[in-house]
Amino acid sequence: MALKKTIDVQAAVAIAAAEAIAARTQGTFGVGGLMLDQHGNILQSLHNNVVKDGLIFDPTAHGERQLIDWYYAERASGRDLPPPQDITIVTSLDPCCMCSGAILAGGFNVVVAAPDQASGINHDNSASFGALPQALRAQAGGSFSYPAILGSSLYARAASGAAPKSFFIGKTIAEATQALCSLVFEATSAEVMDMFNADHPRELLKDPATLPPGHAIVRALKQQYPDALAYRCTPQQPDAGLAPFLLQAMARDREHGGAGTRRRCSIPSATCCCACRGGWRSRASAAPSWKPRAPTRSCATS
Repeated sequence: MALKKTIDVQAAVAIAAAEAIAARTQGTFGVGGLMLDQHGNILQSLHNNVVKDGLIFDPTAHGERQLIDWYYAERASGRDLPPPQDITIVTSLDPCCMCSGAILAGGFNVVVAAPDQASGINHDNSASFGALPQALRAQAGGSFSYPAILGSSLYARAASGAAPKSFFIGKTIAEATQALCSLVFEATSAEVMDMFNADHPRELLKDPATLPPGHAIVRALKQQYPDALAYRCTPQQPDAGLAPFLLQAMARDREHGGAGTRRRCSIPSATCCCACRGGWRSRASAAPSWKPRAPTRSCATS
């Protein structure tokens, strides 16, 4: 990140576009963004991280959500940052419903470059935010900004939504920059979505308990929870044989500062790989959550 400050919408979007290109190089969705304070100081810039090293890393690692996570982590560590209403997130692509929910819940402002007609919160370019509950539409209208794109091509548009914050002197986006944001995402979307849709049919999936001890999946499960796959009860019917494993997990949870409480396992019994097989488990006994296939970008992209 070469720039430390920007008071121009075009310059800010150019940084988001550069992050999107970096995401494309990484092999994930080509979406990038940055976070500015009320003076235009760049607090952080980053890109989508759904895919890393050729593998699905985190379907929720969208740029906007990561920026918001970073903001609250910095606040929690003691850093003096402005309140969300004084923060502007600049993103190369219209946020999905997940990220829009996080933005609205926190009270952040947004400047959006390229549209996403499939999964963007402003998918119809009307800035009416019909995908949101009625109670949130006015808030979105007052915080989501879609600056004008100057030009005569299909990428040109009139300004809509909220006006960019007052510290921005330049409040428009160059046609070429907006086109770049759109094209980088379009160049990556289908390829990455194919990774989510590459699962075998359910009938061909193997039971992890039948895999050999040296299998990578078994080793990974055992690393997270040494007792994984050690005991099996009837799915959805935990019995007394499970109690020693739960008690051990609860004790470990307390050792690490947890409450040692238990909760219902959220993993379906057909795919659960921890000792409970869909029954009760403590917070510490949970095996890594299995990520479902993402049917749309709203679950898996920006």
